[in-house]
Amino acid sequence: MAKYVYPAVFTPEENSFSIHFPDIEGCYTCGDSFEDGMEMAKDALALMLTHLEDEKSTIPAASPIHAIRLDGDSFAAYISCDTTVYRCLMNNTSEIRRLGTEALINALGPIGMARYLEKYDNGGQGDYTKEKYEMPDEIFPRRCRTP
Repeated sequence: MAKYVYPAVFTPEENSFSIHFPDIEGCYTCGDSFEDGMEMAKDALALMLTHLEDEKSTIPAASPIHAIRLDGDSFAAYISCDTTVYRCLMNNTSEIRRLGTEALINALGPIGMARYLEKYDNGGQGDYTKEKYEMPDEIFPRRCRTP
């Protein structure tokens, strides 16, 4: 369980992007837009690396981005993931509590963490828009608050 950064190759299609990781065998995904592709790539990378960790397989070294061979309109971008956070999000709320709110903040950002807690941890009864003003700045920075 660790943090990883790997280069991904994005290939523009007619209305989407195909994405693959040259260093991770069988790691492919796609996205409807570049932004969607970035999210899908992060998820695919985390899933594959979590599987390799579970199987106690060797985690391949990441190639330098300048060494990636590109064709046509393809381009490379670094994608990062944290398999500890990924496991947290894939497990139940008691596991998330065990790993703490830091993992939620790292994975979802302060607003996403507050929404998650409102929806899942409070049975949907919380009011994050009211309660965010009572949160410490390190959890919900003032710049993220709206008056």
